This record gives sequence, C-alpha cells and structure tokens, in this order.
Amino acid sequence: MFDAYVNEHDIATSRKYLDSAIAINSSINNLVLSAMVANNEGFYYQTTGDYQAASIAYLKSYQLNKSLGNRLLQSEAADNVANLYYKIKNEKEAEKYALEANAIGRELKLYQVVASSYMILKNLAAKKEDFKKALLFAEQNKIYADSALNQETQRITLSLESKYQNQKKEREIAALTITNTQNELEVVRRNQLLIAGGIASSAALVILGLFYRNSRQKHLLAEQQKKYQQEQIKFLEGQQQVMSLQSMINGQEAERTRIAKDLHDGLGGLFSTVKMYFSTLQHDTPLLKENDLFQKSYDIVDNASVEVRRIAHNMMPEVLMKLGLANAIKDLCDNISAGKLLNVSLEVHGMNKRLNATTEIMLFRIIQKLLNNVIKHANATEAIIQFIRENERLSVIVEDNGRGFDTLAKDEKNHAGIATIQSRVNYLNGKMSIDSQKNVGTTIMMDFLINEG
Repeated sequence: MFDAYVNEHDIATSRKYLDSAIAINSSINNLVLSAMVANNEGFYYQTTGDYQAASIAYLKSYQLNKSLGNRLLQSEAADNVANLYYKIKNEKEAEKYALEANAIGRELKLYQVVASSYMILKNLAAKKEDFKKALLFAEQNKIYADSALNQETQRITLSLESKYQNQKKEREIAALTITNTQNELEVVRRNQLLIAGGIASSAALVILGLFYRNSRQKHLLAEQQKKYQQEQIKFLEGQQQVMSLQSMINGQEAERTRIAKDLHDGLGGLFSTVKMYFSTLQHDTPLLKENDLFQKSYDIVDNASVEVRRIAHNMMPEVLMKLGLANAIKDLCDNISAGKLLNVSLEVHGMNKRLNATTEIMLFRIIQKLLNNVIKHANATEAIIQFIRENERLSVIVEDNGRGFDTLAKDEKNHAGIATIQSRVNYLNGKMSIDSQKNVGTTIMMDFLINEG
C-alpha cells in the first residue's frame, strides 16, 4: 500500500502507512522488519527530495541486511544506495555500492538489480569519458534487463494461471454444492409428501387443507431462496470478473510503464552513447563527413533513437503525467494530424479539473485504441473527439467520416478491438454505444460517472 501511494504521488497517505509500519516495528523490534521499514523510509525521503534523510535510511537498511546475512535484500539495498549517491553526485560511493550490488545480483541471478547497477556503472564510466567501459556496461545492462523482463513475464504468467485454476475449482465446488443442496431439498420435499399422504388417509379434510397450504408456503419460500441464491452467485461472479479485469489492466499499465522506462533509460541511453561515438569520430576525422556510408549509418542511428523515444512516449506519455488528460489527447491528435492522412480535432468542455491518475490513464488508452482503429480500418479523412463534463458526469464522443461497419456482423478482428475497448469502459463503470453506417461514418458514445474519491 505504501509503494502504491508513493507511486501515485499521494505523499500524505503514504506517510500515514509509513508511520504505521514504524510504530508496529518499534513495538516488536524485529531486525528483518526494521530493514524493510528503513528501505521504505529511504524510498519516501528520496521521492520527497530529502536526499540526506534518504541516504541515512538506505544505509541503515543495507547494514541491517548485511548483518543478518540476507544477501538478496542486501543487494537491493546496495542498489538503492548506489542510485541515490549517483543522483547526489557522490560518484565514488555510487560506484562502490553499484559494484557490490552487481556482484551479489549476478551470484543470486537478481536480473533487475544487475541491470540497474550496470546502468549506474555505465553512466559513471561515461562521465569519466571511459567510453569503452560505458559501452560494455550498456550492453550488459540490456542483456540483464531483457532477462529481468522474461523472468517477470514468466512469474506473472504462472501467477495468472494459478489464479485461473483456483477460480475454476471454486466454481466447480460451488456448482456441486448447489446440486447437492437441491438434491437434499428434493428428498426432504418427497418425504414431506409421503408423510402428508399418510396423514391425509386418516385425517379430516380440514387437516388436509391446512397441510396443503403449509406445503404451498414452503414451496414458495424455497423458490424465493433459490432465486436469491442464484442472484448472489451472479453478483459474486460479477465481482470476481471485475477484480480479474482490474488486476489484468493494472498489470498491463505497470508493464507498459516499466517497459517505457527501460526503453527510454536503457536502449535510449545506448543509442545516445553510439551517437556520441559517431560525433567523436566525425570530429577526429573530418574526412568522414564526406563518406556516404558514414552519414547513412549516423542517420539510421539517429532515426532509431527517435523511434525508441516515440515508442516509449506512446506507451506512457510524459505529457499525460505532467499536464493531464486533455493536453495528452491534444498532443496525440496533433501527432496523428501531422501525418496528413487523418485530421483529428479535439473539443473539450468542463475539463478544468484533473481526474485521478488511474481514470486519466484508462481514458487515454481508450482514445488511443479508438484512433488506431480509425487509422487501420475506417479509411477516414476527418475525426472529432469530444470531452464534455457536467459535475460528476463525463461524456466522451469519437466520430469519423470513414466507411463504417456492420455492428451486428461477426468480424473477429473488429469484435476483438471493440471487446478490448468495452472492457476498459466497464473497468471505469461506464456505458458505451456504437452507431455506424456504411460509407457515412461511425460514432462511438461513452458515459461515465466520475468518482472523485
């Protein structure tokens, strides 16, 4: 919970969780917990810009883990210390702790720690103008970053498979339980009928009438209970679907953010280093300016560097984090319009106040997906996006003048794309409708109730 609130820049709430952890640790005085709490303190102070307090906390975590012999947490703590020292330009200490984190990380196959430490060593070598080492460290960073990505992907896949199997078993057990209950009720009902038959043979018509009325009431009660149980099962299944969808989307966004950061910091840094080498060669050997092969190679590297930045920007636009949804959508529209194939205009009303971060990211992904569909399938020349907010209600409309499509046709590609958008709309508890006519265009309307809490 602490990490989540810090990452969302909710400093006040994250501080409450941190203080709670410190209080709990003070009461039990556990060294392992103390090391973890100290690491969280360092992360908090680093996020708030108090680097002196952050270095004290990180070093405390490092020393505790080292004294406990916990080499895994020791390597992570050393990596945190190295990153902080590099940030405050204490390059000697940064290199010392980066080397230690790297050595332990390679021994324990902690690929993320190794990749991070190689990134620091690369930057330190570049500052020393030891470009040979910088290039070597950059290559190692890419290798271990890829390994970390594969390792994390496997972990997530296994986790999802386990959750799916558990959910499947729970549903099977629930179905069997319901069947057994129905069978037991059926047996009870038959026994009651047999008893009623015995009594009816020797009782008066009044008693028979009373029994019939009682049996009827029980039957109605059983029907009501059965209907209630079915409604409860549907509700719980819906809740499980929402939770699964939430976990999946949160995982996707976290993965997008991590990959975008790796592209920008890792591969982007490597391209910057290569461009620096080209510039140095061009400066030292002026004749290379007239060499076509050299110039083409330099242009290819430069284009690749721009493409990496573009991909990282599309995965997690910086303008969305800093300036909000409206500016991020405007930037997206301008980039598409610049291609001359599709002119996209944006109209915004009542969006003066920013939404929460999760809602903004999800709405951005929806618009991004819709515009991609227009470009790929609609053959349109004009598109209009409207955001209209009135109090707690937000309406989003996307229109194009493309060739349209049959909303009832079973086109697997269109169905998959619309299903993806529908799942994100459902995640925000919204509603979506589609109006499309052949050779006229398509209008997609979405309505959301915005919860500021």
